[in-house]
Amino acid sequence: HGDPTAVGRLVALTTVSNEFRTRQNAMLALKALGACEPVVVHELFAAATSRNRRLAATATEILKHFQERSASRKVIEEAYRARTWGERERKLLEGLF
Repeated sequence: HGDPTAVGRLVALTTVSNEFRTRQNAMLALKALGACEPVVVHELFAAATSRNRRLAATATEILKHFQERSASRKVIEEAYRARTWGERERKLLEGLF
């Protein structure tokens, strides 16, 4: 699914340390690479539960895209179950499952 170094760099650009457009572009690049590793899913969940609606919409769309592939769906479901979610986050993410 692409060069691991490039994927790692893109994941770093998806974190809250970066501004909206950088995060969004990095998430779209990870989608294009088909990179659905747990660390990617973690950052997509963080963005999908963001109060920035445009960022959340992009992350949710990418998560839905990855959900269409059975191997990616398993990674997403395991990452979701591995974390304790607040009520607001659960409501935002429950549409994925």
